Amino acid sequence: VVSLFFISIFPNLAEGKEILFINEILASNKNGITDNTGAKEDWFEIYNPNSYEIDLAGYYLSDNTTNPTKFQIAGGAGSPKIPAGGFIIIWASNSIARGVLHTNFALSASGEAVLISSPQQELIDQVIFGPQTDDVSYGRKPDGSGTFVFFSLSTPATSNNSAATVLPKLALPVFSQTAGFKNAAFDLAITHPEPGVRIRYRSE
Repeated sequence: VVSLFFISIFPNLAEGKEILFINEILASNKNGITDNTGAKEDWFEIYNPNSYEIDLAGYYLSDNTTNPTKFQIAGGAGSPKIPAGGFIIIWASNSIARGVLHTNFALSASGEAVLISSPQQELIDQVIFGPQTDDVSYGRKPDGSGTFVFFSLSTPATSNNSAATVLPKLALPVFSQTAGFKNAAFDLAITHPEPGVRIRYRSE
């Protein structure tokens, strides 16, 4: 009796895309950390939750959900690497001449997105954020979780797990009538442009 055993290995099936997280974002850096040129630029942090180092050569970064391959990280000996369980800061300076950690786009404090995709152009993670406040970062707590908060002190290239948080600064409510004295009764509606906001008032 002859027994034959066939083992087939399909690397593309066994090897899935890496797990990485856009972990923290600072879209309005006025008084925070500086880049390698001494400039205060917008930045975002990528977190590697894996038990091994990840070389970011060939990965794509973007601030546009319709163009996820807007910027590709250069390869070579100086390509950026994230240690196991570690973090890396990417400068959204719109000035790639400053180095491999700089992108060809900046972030908007009025809100937009940050994306990271694999060298095979598979979306790994994206964060869509709303209006931001100067020097208040926005990120995941705990690291890599689905819970987003605002940090009173940003934690670039370190864990967010013990960072102090702060409530977001809200836009002003919208009144359906202008201020001033009225000669007749009128209806007044008070709304807010951001979903989930509860408006409290009292009449005197």
